[in-house]
Amino acid sequence: MRARPGGRSARIRAAVLDAVRRQLSLKGYAAVTPAAVATLAGVDRATVGRRWPSKAQLVIDAGLELAEDAPPVTVSGDLDRDLRLLARRVAAALGDLGTRRLIAGFIAARAEDPELDDLISRFWANRFGAVRDILDGARDCPDTSAARAETVVEVLVAPMYFRAFISGRPIDDALIEKSAAQAAAAARC
Repeated sequence: MRARPGGRSARIRAAVLDAVRRQLSLKGYAAVTPAAVATLAGVDRATVGRRWPSKAQLVIDAGLELAEDAPPVTVSGDLDRDLRLLARRVAAALGDLGTRRLIAGFIAARAEDPELDDLISRFWANRFGAVRDILDGARDCPDTSAARAETVVEVLVAPMYFRAFISGRPIDDALIEKSAAQAAAAARC
């Protein structure tokens, strides 16, 4: 029997991955069990175990679905503008308590299970690719290499992640503007 897009299989997958994200954000990686996820998703435990053979695979799929569903970045050709818009998106995401809890859950899960390194690497590869699109489209960016895109992402998001997860200080407009300006400077080096 073939899986139908939007059919029962798609609904089960969506419900399970949503349940994984809720469980991870509310109770942490240890609480992501096939039984707990199945209960939250309203499906049979065997369904979860059959489709996702490990806890790590559940978390990987839930995380990658989020990365793949992220809206595309804006590429206008104006590097400063595009990085400011991206910084605002990052700040908005980190300003949401549920998103912060989910990210914290992914970070903690990675520390507990090295199998999740692939998830984190693939998530950031998606983000590096998005910034590379911005660099490729910029009129005043001489280096559009993958290494440059990684540097730009790190410069852009590190101050906001620090405030969201370490200092607890607010991510305000001044920080967003400063992060975007520093990222643009890193892109032009």
